[in-house]
Amino acid sequence: MRKELFSNFNSKIKFNEETWCWEWVGSLNSNGYGQFSFLNKTYKSHRMSYMLYKGYIPNDKVIDHLCGNRLCCNPEHLEATTIKENNIRGNGGSSNFGSNRLKGKRLSIIDRFYSKLSGNPVTQCWEFNGNPDADGYGYIRYRNFTYRIHRFSYLLFQGEIPKNHVVDHLCKNRKCCNPEHLEAVSHKENMVRGDTGRNNHQTLKTHCPKGHEYTDSNTYINPKGSRECRICKSINRKADRKRNLEKYRELDRLRWTNRNT
Repeated sequence: MRKELFSNFNSKIKFNEETWCWEWVGSLNSNGYGQFSFLNKTYKSHRMSYMLYKGYIPNDKVIDHLCGNRLCCNPEHLEATTIKENNIRGNGGSSNFGSNRLKGKRLSIIDRFYSKLSGNPVTQCWEFNGNPDADGYGYIRYRNFTYRIHRFSYLLFQGEIPKNHVVDHLCKNRKCCNPEHLEAVSHKENMVRGDTGRNNHQTLKTHCPKGHEYTDSNTYINPKGSRECRICKSINRKADRKRNLEKYRELDRLRWTNRNT
């Protein structure tokens, strides 16, 4: 998804050898700015360029064209400034746009994503700057689901996470969600790579307490990241149904009734 995003964005840019501007050749809005659609939302092309190459735009800032060219998307020609400063410079910012932007307008998901991050210039990590969960990972809500933010970053920039895989931090920083520092690997490989994986007695176990081997097909990774035996889960589920047979019969009856009404 990251490659497709950059490829799609860059395909609408023409390089001006005289000014070094990246001039937008796609569709324009009524104010003469380029416009680019991503995740069902339309962005001004210069703002999208700033977010892609420089990061989050604070909610009280607008993007000024240092070159004075509204069609330019070269991140080196863009600067985040206050509305007042942008109007003083006279590079085209309108006070109406700025004031409307601050009137409680809901942030897009990509704005919310960047707002939770701080760049580390030494490690190049994109570090979560909010309160992490009990395991030290950042999180973000999107469409009524809560995602660990490094997994959300992988989905956003690299694509779908393969089945039975987890996302490993190559930088060993749990707060990081730089997609270049993330890799989808099997749970077993992730535990082996971990700082404590080789010394953690749980990861060295090859069989569950009931004697079933932890194979790829027989291993379930629960939301907390722990291994569970699928055979045991199936046995326990059947035992629970047997103990509560009448309750499950009633649930089955209700499902059947609702399906046929």
